[in-house]
Amino acid sequence: MPHNINDLNEMENKMVFILLDRFQQKEKIDLSNDQMAMMRIIDIVRKLSSKLNDDGKILFELPFITADKNGPKHLKELITADQVLA
Repeated sequence: MPHNINDLNEMENKMVFILLDRFQQKEKIDLSNDQMAMMRIIDIVRKLSSKLNDDGKILFELPFITADKNGPKHLKELITADQVLA
């Protein structure tokens, strides 16, 4: 399974960027430079991306994606087909 953003298809790539953007907006933390976080995000996008066609939405949940001085941070985001295909 690829851990490189360049190995993703266009739809998967867009999902990764949506997740990164939403997390940064909520937590004020940029995960794009965190190799472990990126690996986990890419893995879950690859595993779940096919559900978007079947269900029209995907709930991404990655507990303990990172931490700051206030403690652990968790990524939990719902992405719909409309958001990815827009």
